[in-house]
Amino acid sequence: MRTDAVLKNVRIDGALTDLTVRGGVIAAIGRTDAPGEDCGGARLLPGMVDVHTHGLAGLDAMDGDFPALARAYAAVGTTSFLATTMTAPAALLIELTRLAVDPDQGARLLGVHWEGPYLSPDACGAQNPADLAAPSAGCIPPLPAIRMVTLAPELPGALDLIRSLPAGTVASLGHTGRLMNRRWRRWMPAPIA
Repeated sequence: MRTDAVLKNVRIDGALTDLTVRGGVIAAIGRTDAPGEDCGGARLLPGMVDVHTHGLAGLDAMDGDFPALARAYAAVGTTSFLATTMTAPAALLIELTRLAVDPDQGARLLGVHWEGPYLSPDACGAQNPADLAAPSAGCIPPLPAIRMVTLAPELPGALDLIRSLPAGTVASLGHTGRLMNRRWRRWMPAPIA
């Protein structure tokens, strides 16, 4: 992965300029005499960060081919992503999560987003109801690649699960049978609502 570059003749906010990147970070925006790649006036836009994506181009995150996913996402302008699972037995989700290593080419794999299995049976959508599970404290293993977990907060044990998530793991409230309104928010404990 290229971490140093000079992009010449790029259009940023309508102005034609150069962009210098060092160590993967924008170091300067402005004309430079340094050699670089001539972009011919093309617009430079930020890449998309996708935190809920099951796959694309015939690829499925559940297959665990993260290098192929990274290349496919980069080809459509996604710079980083969370590979999102379908609801499945915990053993399969754990095995898949252990495979989630950031490839050295393409979009950056930020980790895995577990969509379930802790979802409301009344709102599981395309998820297999047979694979739904009851949440509880500690049911998510402390794997560093798990960055987000979607769960229905009204399920018994859901709040215990949310409180027990490893540091850096986001609880995403979804596939819930409850409407999010002021009355419902009062039902949630202060650190969650």
